[in-house]
Amino acid sequence: MVNQVENWYTNIPIITRCILTISAIMSCLVTLDVLSPLHLYLNYRQMWAPKYQVWRLVTHFFFFDRLSINFVLHMYFVYFYCTRLEEHTFHRKSADFLIMLVFGMVSMMCLSPLFTFLMNTLSSVYHQLFMMMMMMMTTTNGGTDGTDGSGVTGGTGGSNSHHMHHYQPSSTNPFMSHSLVIMMLYVWSRCNPHERLRLYGLFTIGAGYLSYVLLVLGMLMGMNPLNDLIGILVGHMYYFVNHVLVSEYPHMRPMIQSPLFLRRLLNQQQQEQLEPELEEEYQEEQQQPEREREERQEEYDVVEEENYDLDHNPQEENVDHEHAEESNNRTLRRRMQEDYENDDHVE
Repeated sequence: MVNQVENWYTNIPIITRCILTISAIMSCLVTLDVLSPLHLYLNYRQMWAPKYQVWRLVTHFFFFDRLSINFVLHMYFVYFYCTRLEEHTFHRKSADFLIMLVFGMVSMMCLSPLFTFLMNTLSSVYHQLFMMMMMMMTTTNGGTDGTDGSGVTGGTGGSNSHHMHHYQPSSTNPFMSHSLVIMMLYVWSRCNPHERLRLYGLFTIGAGYLSYVLLVLGMLMGMNPLNDLIGILVGHMYYFVNHVLVSEYPHMRPMIQSPLFLRRLLNQQQQEQLEPELEEEYQEEQQQPEREREERQEEYDVVEEENYDLDHNPQEENVDHEHAEESNNRTLRRRMQEDYENDDHVE
């Protein structure tokens, strides 16, 4: 049992394995109250002097939740789709896969304040319009009833504040692990658009629509769509730059590539990981030329033996010589017979 778990764990691609391991460790520590989420979320003020908590730049991308259903679902998405992405689209290119994740993290941290500002601006505009409409309705009701409308105004104001509190978006985006998962799902779905998936065992969809279906389901469950929108946008940016442009202009090279030293490092680790799995195949490949040489040598020996027997077997030589003499004699008798018949015809 232990060996099976160890083999399963070591067979996971290296980048996916690191993501799963870091996320599981952080969730276990937070669940056991050894670590607090307050030390993991993105807070730019805590990263500078005097605290210098620079690990926040990375940890908020790998903490999904405490040990719960939400954590299990995210780990399933990471294991299933991230493994497929690294094994197929980025086969033997784990360095490029890592650079894609780095590109996604940097882009998300740059876009998150912009998206938050836009969402807050739209929320503020919506708040002002809603307040103006309620004031107009209150004024109209007050003038019609002949009252000052104070009671109506007070009641409406309370319901209005509660309503606006429900629709007020978050002013910060402390954890962007969900956005990172959505970005990987989007890139995988665009690289495999014709694959069919059964989501949650309920209905079947095309892989190209996976990210959008998850966005709609999250909104129906009352989740903030900001994280999904950021993940979809960043995933589309990467796919457009490294796949669409390259397919449209074949002379172009992918713009987002890994450095040479990182490719050498990860490729060497991949080879070390694959050596136990491919050792038997490698030995068979090495033994195959020897087997072919042995087979060719055996065929050559057989042919040589046959030639030797033909050249040095006196009985066969005598038989061949007798056959040759008989054929010559028959030829001579036939010619003599033809000459005799010709002479008789002339006479």
